[in-house]
Amino acid sequence: MLKPNYNPSDFSAFCVTVYAASATLLDFEEYFEYYEDLLRLLFWNYDVDTQIAIRQQEQQQIQ
Repeated sequence: MLKPNYNPSDFSAFCVTVYAASATLLDFEEYFEYYEDLLRLLFWNYDVDTQIAIRQQEQQQIQ
């Protein structure tokens, strides 16, 4: 069985991948300016990022 990858996800790589798959005439900077909020929403991987957030919160409470 594969272990889940709990390393922080790479938002920049995600944005470039979505941009490359998009049918747009915008350059990347314009695309990112218009769609940054949506990309951040779509980027959240519930299975991975939720666990990271929980662990970070637990570590902060311990300190």
